[in-house]
Amino acid sequence: MTKVNVNQLPQQGVKSLELQFPDGWDVHIANMNGHDRRPLTIDAVRASLQKPLGTKTIQELAKGKNEVAIIFDDYARGSKWGDIATLVLEDLAAAGIPDENIRFICGLGNHGTGNRTDMVRKLNEDIVSRYMVVNHNAFVNCKEVGTTKNWGTKIEANGELMECDLKIALGVTCPHPIAGFGGGTKAILPGVVSYQTIVDNHANSFKAAFAAMKESQEKGTPPTIGMAVYGDSHPVVDDSDEAAEMVGLDFVINTLVNSRGEHVSVYAGHYHEVHMAAIKEGKSHYLTPYVKNTDIVIANAFYKANENLIALFATPNSLKREGGDLVLINNCPEGQVPHYYAGEWGKFSRGVGATPSQLAPFVNNCILYNEYKYPGSFWPMEPKEKLRQMDKWADVITLLKKLHGDQAKVVVYPNATIQYIAITEKSRHDAVCPAH
Repeated sequence: MTKVNVNQLPQQGVKSLELQFPDGWDVHIANMNGHDRRPLTIDAVRASLQKPLGTKTIQELAKGKNEVAIIFDDYARGSKWGDIATLVLEDLAAAGIPDENIRFICGLGNHGTGNRTDMVRKLNEDIVSRYMVVNHNAFVNCKEVGTTKNWGTKIEANGELMECDLKIALGVTCPHPIAGFGGGTKAILPGVVSYQTIVDNHANSFKAAFAAMKESQEKGTPPTIGMAVYGDSHPVVDDSDEAAEMVGLDFVINTLVNSRGEHVSVYAGHYHEVHMAAIKEGKSHYLTPYVKNTDIVIANAFYKANENLIALFATPNSLKREGGDLVLINNCPEGQVPHYYAGEWGKFSRGVGATPSQLAPFVNNCILYNEYKYPGSFWPMEPKEKLRQMDKWADVITLLKKLHGDQAKVVVYPNATIQYIAITEKSRHDAVCPAH
């Protein structure tokens, strides 16, 4: 048997899942360029904080300030912030900010709230025990701060955040199917704004994305919106940048991550300069070789395991156009993130933005492999007749052997929710149209 190991459970403690394939199968492992980079050292992070891009240091910014908010991404991302947040807290203490004037706000946007266990995983026990750590609430206590010129989005921001006179955000720059790259001012929009602000912004985001996909497919031109697509500006990010300016975001720390979800590069300072610098490196770091004309694609949803459909954005393009089978590995004990805008809320109930993802016609079967079966937690995907749910890898292989016999070409994408696959610009959107 051919054996391939892929990572699982970024928040619970990374473990390896062994995948076994028949000996006669030709199995390719398509890692992103930076998959095995070493984690950052504390000294490297400290050096970045002391030489920020486009602004003063945290300690300098904190002088004379009273209330501080530190925004961090939620449990739908595999990032952990304990060590980096501790350095931020040291700088704030050196500037004379007392512990009781510092709060951490989980920028979860329209996702469901996290509990104490989630917060400890994201930060650490010492921080959660010592400081106020709260969820953003998109439904109450949001304060109107202005309207963007980009799309005319009325920005209603977290009221607690707006009571603070120093605002810091922690985030990861990695490929995103709509914004090109996450990180930057996504910490503000959608991170800490109201439900209605997110609905209005996302309506325009998806409209722009679908228009870009259609134009790319019809004209054969490079797409202007998509995974890792980012030029000098971006309409989705422009809206978020305007929101950050209105809110008064003072300082951003963004990182790149390796295949285990560990921070491997860091940028700190003004949100625009940080985002552009991180993207410049990220385009190479997350770049993944394109393996084409395969019979089977294995897409492992790791870093964003509870937003699993992101793993299907480009990976199906590796299948033969005459047809092949797709396996989505989605081991996620907590299930898919509850999503008030784009999730399912019952057999007949969905969020207002829950447009089902459409599998390409050349995907014969989409096998959803998950050891933690949970029918109540599932993103909408169509056509339903192509979907098969399984919780034993041996059953997955039995089915695939029945379909493909003793010879098959297989590609494994080990971290498919953040990999940027180096396919042609024209075909990047051909395989699946994501709802999220």
